[in-house]
Amino acid sequence: MARPKNQPRAASLPVIIGANIVKWQTIRGVSDDELKLLFGVGRLSERKRSGYITGAEMESVCGLLGIEPE
Repeated sequence: MARPKNQPRAASLPVIIGANIVKWQTIRGVSDDELKLLFGVGRLSERKRSGYITGAEMESVCGLLGIEPE
């Protein structure tokens, strides 16, 4: 019997959203401090780890980064 192949897991929606925020943050040159102020957190890593973002926060991030939600 053949051994099972290692298959990559599908990325979850919070991981995809977080990766896109980091990508556009880098492209637009937005600092972590600006995102911390936007989210109202002490550390950005805590916010990323929670994997939760509201619609209002997403609109704020899109406004800050100058992008349209997709």
